[in-house]
Formats: sequence, C-alpha cells, structure tokens
Amino acid sequence: MLCESFKPTEPSRQYISSEVEVSQLPEMFPDKHSAVRRANIVWGLHTASPILFIFGSIPFGLGEMGLDPTYQSLWLPFILAVSMSDIVIIFYFQFGKKIEGICERRKGILGGAYQQLSVSSRLSMSLSIYGFVLTLFSGMLIYVLAYSAFAWVLLVWVRMRFDSKISMVDAPS
Repeated sequence: MLCESFKPTEPSRQYISSEVEVSQLPEMFPDKHSAVRRANIVWGLHTASPILFIFGSIPFGLGEMGLDPTYQSLWLPFILAVSMSDIVIIFYFQFGKKIEGICERRKGILGGAYQQLSVSSRLSMSLSIYGFVLTLFSGMLIYVLAYSAFAWVLLVWVRMRFDSKISMVDAPS
C-alpha cells in the first residue's frame, strides 16, 4: 500500500559514526556571551515556574478542595524520598569531579558549566512539583510553599556556582 511504495532516496543517517572522537565535536557555545544568555533563559524559566505551582494550588489550599487525605500518608514518604534523592543528585552533579570532567570533556568548559546549570535547575524545579502534588492531596498550602522556597534557594545557589565557573573563563579578545 502506501508504506510499501515509499522508498527512501538515500540511506538514513540516524546514528553518529563511532569513529568520531569527542575532541573533534564542535563546542556547544562559541563564546561566553551566548552561554550566559542561554543560561539566563533556562534559569529564568525554572525560577518563575514555582510561582505557577503556588497560584495553581491556592484553590486547593484555601477552598478545602484537597483530594482524599488518606493518600497523603501514602505519598508523603515516597515524595520525601524522591526529593532527598533529587537533592543528592544536585549536589553530586555540582561537586562531582568525575561528572564535571565528563561535561567539560564532551561539551567544552562553557558547555559543561551550562549543562550542570540546566540539569540542576530542572531537578530543583521538580521539588516545587512535588510540593504541588502534596498540596493537591492534602489541601494544605504549606507543602507547595516550603518546597518552592527550597527550590528557589537551590536555584540561586546553582546560579552562583555557574557564575563562578563562567568568571574563570577568559572573554574573547
């Protein structure tokens, strides 16, 4: 039928050849300015998103519209364990010399710093999502407020680490 009549004109190039060395790959960012600009966008989006979760949970917290509270006792230990593992991963990703070496070797110094910022920012934002879920189950705003506040603290800390790494890179002359 239609699928049988389709013939590609040239072979598919889906996979990168394994013969390409990591050092031959182009760097992610050509200059410091583009790395900082993209980091500002990513960091700004992840910093603003907990506000949406807070406003989205206000009807559940103020209107006593929370879901069945018996589920809260089931989900709370699980979400706390996942939150703690996210925090451990963030710290490992920021301080792990092996991870830092892999990121810098594959993406360059600027790309490695950006990759550490973006992964840590996404994991920090996930904390506010966990607080939002707990607020939906319990109907208490304290969960989304506490988790979002901690996410903002982590985001500011990750940004300060990124800025210190970027400041060590010389600007192009």
